[in-house]
Amino acid sequence: MTSIRNMFGKSSSLIAIGSCLFVLPAHAEVTTTTTTTDTVVDSNGQMVGHVVKETTIKSDVYLETIDTRRFELEKVIAQGMATGKITQSQADYLRSELDYVTKQEQIIKQATGVPPYEQIAVIAVRLDVVGQRLSDLVGYKWVPIVTNGRFVVLNGDVVQLDEIAMRRADLEGKISLALANSTLTTSQADTIRGQLDHIANTEVQFRNSSPSGEFTDKQAKELFTDFDHVASNLETDISKNHGNPVTTEPKK
Repeated sequence: MTSIRNMFGKSSSLIAIGSCLFVLPAHAEVTTTTTTTDTVVDSNGQMVGHVVKETTIKSDVYLETIDTRRFELEKVIAQGMATGKITQSQADYLRSELDYVTKQEQIIKQATGVPPYEQIAVIAVRLDVVGQRLSDLVGYKWVPIVTNGRFVVLNGDVVQLDEIAMRRADLEGKISLALANSTLTTSQADTIRGQLDHIANTEVQFRNSSPSGEFTDKQAKELFTDFDHVASNLETDISKNHGNPVTTEPKK
């Protein structure tokens, strides 16, 4: 059994990154500690006790994970082009997504040094969508970075995303996948992401209004209601485009 505890500063600020707004902690408390309980058995296979160990994950590991997995995808795209399994148009779109991730990484680094996992969960999901697309195109086995509400770092350690980060990452994944599948226009995606930005702005206001940095039940309900509205708007846009392929342009 594994339990995961996050340790971050309470005070937050807001930074605009592309079409996304990320909630940034004002303090440098950005390490995470993973507590793992392993069962110990004897030679007969009988449980004789447990060993509890803690692993502290440094914040720069998250960006190292993004960098390494991005390089992995770049190689797969190049191989797909060489073998004729990926067209030039497909490669251009996939590379534009990787370029976008690179630009967001640089902006985050310049603004905050090295961010905690919440700040890169969204761009990790965009890599996952590229990986999933390459799985469909060339049969490449992509292991997701964000899965089941957890962020998987390079060494296999996992960090549990909080519910707000999980919801945002899930919606970003759906937006990116719809763009990749040409069931959502760039304009529609920008509008939906703008709605997510508004939620992020509301979130930081709520956190800053509380000494503990936590939400009241009423505030949490408001945030999740807003997420539900965004999800509904996204599904409506995709439904409008059903049966009519749309044109998406690479992110500049």
